[in-house]
Amino acid sequence: MLDARSLAAAAETRRRELPVSVALIILTGGIGAAVLENGAAVGWAALVSALLFADAELYRRLEQRELAPQSSKAAFALLCAWTAGASCVFASLPVALVMDGAGAALTAAMVLLIAGVVRLCGPGASGGAGVALAGAAPLAAALLAFPLLLWLGARPDWDAAFIAVLGGGALMAFSTHARLRHEGEARRQITELAAEMAAKAAIHLETVAALNAARAEAAQLDQEIRKSA
Repeated sequence: MLDARSLAAAAETRRRELPVSVALIILTGGIGAAVLENGAAVGWAALVSALLFADAELYRRLEQRELAPQSSKAAFALLCAWTAGASCVFASLPVALVMDGAGAALTAAMVLLIAGVVRLCGPGASGGAGVALAGAAPLAAALLAFPLLLWLGARPDWDAAFIAVLGGGALMAFSTHARLRHEGEARRQITELAAEMAAKAAIHLETVAALNAARAEAAQLDQEIRKSA
């Protein structure tokens, strides 16, 4: 699920990396247009750039509560659906590159898909492990479909396809595992810190109670001494 800390980190990451991400997407679109020899990759770059701006705005609104779903579960579902949809659009260029069939296009497609997963699984990039997994699933599915895509493109290169699937899949799995492990360790540290703060607060309250009791006892003893005098 989502919490304010992870959502704020994701929003800040998107604001900071937006110019570089858009520049890289435009560069990738230009390279893709040269490889595919048509303007579809340029349209892809324009669409993905627009999605990046919309993505940063969505996280900003969620962080500042300008966009307020009915519950955290609704916000989580919204982000998962949005991230998965954006990943499907992002994966369209790698799919087109693979169906082109050239060796360089296959390599470029694998690098693009792995870069997409690494971005989603980076620290503070998505707002939660569930959101990162929702975004990584379409990219992983596209990578696993390389042999089928090559077959559909009528230029099967089975050795390269399976090497890309095994190597790229292993790197994707490592990135995802590292993110989940990071999330688990962060959650454990927060839980331990909260427990430590609760214990210190309890000790503080006990000390204050003891001091108040001692003060009351001293006041009562003082009154008794005055009466006896």
